[in-house]
Amino acid sequence: MPRMPSSICAPSHAPPPARRRTLPPRPVARTRQVTETLDGVQKRVEGYYRYIRSQLFNYDMVSAAQRKQLYKLRRQVLEADAAAALELLAQQCDVTAEGIIAEANKAAGKPDAAAATAKLAQFFGGPSVFALTPADLDGERGMLSVDAAKAAARAALAAKAKALEGKRADLAAATARYLLLVQLDALWKKHLSDVRNVQDMVGLRSIGNRDPLIEFREEASDLYARMLKVAAYNSVFSYFSYAP
Repeated sequence: MPRMPSSICAPSHAPPPARRRTLPPRPVARTRQVTETLDGVQKRVEGYYRYIRSQLFNYDMVSAAQRKQLYKLRRQVLEADAAAALELLAQQCDVTAEGIIAEANKAAGKPDAAAATAKLAQFFGGPSVFALTPADLDGERGMLSVDAAKAAARAALAAKAKALEGKRADLAAATARYLLLVQLDALWKKHLSDVRNVQDMVGLRSIGNRDPLIEFREEASDLYARMLKVAAYNSVFSYFSYAP
């Protein structure tokens, strides 16, 4: 068998070795400055999370106070007799009527009494049950009357409760208890989720020299008040929509 030329099997000469590149030495002062900057950032980050952990107890105390208030309200609903249950719902009617009138009075220009009356009727059983005209809402200084709206709302509730009692004894109070509890429980779950989101966000506000705990208390309080208002609106609307 013929031998292959050696020039094919191996190169006649090897390439020269690559030269090692040496980097110029870094200035000692610049290296120290970078190190100190990184150390400072690390300390601030650790301090931020240490502060957040220390505030968790205070955050929990805010939520615990709201939970105590809600459970007290739930216990009132559960233990209420027929008259007390309807009075609790009447208070939700007051909140709803007051909120609708307040929104109308905040509008630019003269409040629209006709629009406010129509919205009230949507919550309180329609024009056939809610006996109120735009003229009845005329109040002082061009504002709509909250007291007139509350009185009409309570009158509509009395008429609705009487109609339910005609279907079955204690149906009016039982419906009031059920709807109040359903709304409070459902909205409380959502409220807890919203509060946790606020707790996660307010920590970053310490960077702007604002106290996260104060920010959390204010926003959690606003969320709780809004939750109770929505519970009132939903309970009233559901009660007047109920047709057994």
